Amino acid sequence: MLKTNKTRQLVADFVVIEDEKEKFVKSATITFDNQGASVYNDYISDKELYAKHRTEMRKDEAKLNALRYEIEDQIIAELEAESEVGSPTEPDVDTVVGSE
Repeated sequence: MLKTNKTRQLVADFVVIEDEKEKFVKSATITFDNQGASVYNDYISDKELYAKHRTEMRKDEAKLNALRYEIEDQIIAELEAESEVGSPTEPDVDTVVGSE
């Protein structure tokens, strides 16, 4: 038996420019479930660069968080539109396929 679950994922890389070179600082992943809830995970690969550029990093983190809320709201609006129409535009996310 195969069970599937539709999700959306957003991956962001935080970089800075130093000595005319792009340097990777941090990665963040946001996963959205089929109800519009999200989980945020991040990893700082260069803590010194993060600390040095924390003002810029925090501004970018705020932009990412705003995008996160925008996507959550979009998913919820899609769910509300589907429930008003009475028939979803896509198959149910928790569909069981090929049961024996």
